[in-house]
Amino acid sequence: MVQLLQVAIENHVLDVGLFGLIWNNTRFVKYSHWCSHHSWIYHVCAFNNENEISLAIPHATFTPKHINDRALMDIASDFLSSGGEFRAFNRVRMRHNVVFLSDITTANGHSIDRLFTASSEFEEVRNNFECPSKHYVSSSDYTLWCKTLEYIFPNEKLATPLGPWTLDKATDWLDFGDWFVTPNGEFLYLRNSLSEWHRYVKQDNAQYSYHFEYLVENAPPDGLHRAMIEGNVNSLYFCNSSALHSVRTADIEPPIQLGNLQVLAPSINWVTEHLLASPSLHQLVFDIANGKALVAVCYESYFESWVLSSADGSS
Repeated sequence: MVQLLQVAIENHVLDVGLFGLIWNNTRFVKYSHWCSHHSWIYHVCAFNNENEISLAIPHATFTPKHINDRALMDIASDFLSSGGEFRAFNRVRMRHNVVFLSDITTANGHSIDRLFTASSEFEEVRNNFECPSKHYVSSSDYTLWCKTLEYIFPNEKLATPLGPWTLDKATDWLDFGDWFVTPNGEFLYLRNSLSEWHRYVKQDNAQYSYHFEYLVENAPPDGLHRAMIEGNVNSLYFCNSSALHSVRTADIEPPIQLGNLQVLAPSINWVTEHLLASPSLHQLVFDIANGKALVAVCYESYFESWVLSSADGSS
């Protein structure tokens, strides 16, 4: 019974596609627009939200894989407006089995991976999640998906590139990627399975082109960089790569999203769950730096409410 409960919760987490606990009532109103209403865990969250019941039961959660990384559904909610649009975008997201902005971004964290603009299921590896449902996806769903990607990646670029990779385990570097390149650029490696790698050799007198034929190896060399590769039936083309990564330490909490900024999470979870912010905090940060921000304190019974505002009240 405990395992069934755990699976039901984790399936709901995948359906919601946001960072943090699903019990957060302030987040429920947002994700109820797109997640399945057939799950009994959804109805538990709906009941808690309606009756202002707060739970703190731990469960597996998503954590950013880059500095500046965000959940795709969180970004899409800035662009989409109706429940139908939310559900259409989420159907395609779950079809591709992706959660993070970094899942659909090139290796260097600057641009969109064009594979995700095609109207077919993504077949490479970006994570070890298994979305509970592979919904039927219509052509109009893919059209909306592509329009939203144009919003996220104007001119196919991120306005704020992703920073270095942050891994939960050192082995994630090879496990959750497909294409890699040696530091000197001489060879490309494709992870075909856990014990089979394909090695591609650079073409003569070419800077970015590699032969399409490959040799099979049991394991790759050390020090590979993650790579972004495009190609056709004749050759492969190296686009960009990244070697910058570190392993997340257990005692450092991942940053939380506060408005349009990422900040360190407070040490008390209760504070995190009750933090609210304007969509943009740039003016507030500016006013704090210049000593112009306003502070208001409200006392209710045993609790204090603090409001920090920019001088003009815009954030």
